[in-house]
Amino acid sequence: MKNRLLILSLFIAYFMFGQSYYKADILFADGSTQSGYAKLPNGNQKKVSFKGTEDDQPISLKSDDLFQILFTLEDGHQYVLERNAIKMQLTRKNGELYTNITKKKGWLLLARTHKKLNYYTAGQRYKIDKDGDFKITSSGQVGFTGIGYYFRRPSEDVVTYITAQMSGFQIGHEKSFRNAASTYLSDYKSLAKRIDDGEFKSKQLDEVYELYISN
Repeated sequence: MKNRLLILSLFIAYFMFGQSYYKADILFADGSTQSGYAKLPNGNQKKVSFKGTEDDQPISLKSDDLFQILFTLEDGHQYVLERNAIKMQLTRKNGELYTNITKKKGWLLLARTHKKLNYYTAGQRYKIDKDGDFKITSSGQVGFTGIGYYFRRPSEDVVTYITAQMSGFQIGHEKSFRNAASTYLSDYKSLAKRIDDGEFKSKQLDEVYELYISN
């Protein structure tokens, strides 16, 4: 009976924990690297569970000691998470723009990369489903949950918030998008003006990104 319970416990543990480690190549903040297996962290997770080999006991790595994790699935799919602080272009009541950089860093998915501009998305919880697709979910106040979208030039140290996909109505959402996007992309003057003039909605950020990197 005890053996049956032990086998059952191991079986349950395998499906709860054994499959949640993925092949991982880690780039530390100091530039050093390490390869092994890691669990997928959530957006605000402070530690990452890591194993050098599949049979090793896991250890905890401080998220802020890391910069990037490349996850490789068995089918060859790859996903990159980066640890970054977030810069936000905000507007005062008088209409004046100002910048705020978060003190805490978070894990963001590197959705697209280009020599001119990297494109990120982030939320509270991350998982890779049975089809190998990366899923992002968030929760918060009823009606006000969102998944954020960010840009970062390769020369920059932090990502900049551009907009979010909101599950509920938010006053000034499109105006905030126009301010953030046109300010960040001001080096492409004609595109920045089109954004400022309301030609693009926040849901068209992919199109804005394509126009910028193709310029």
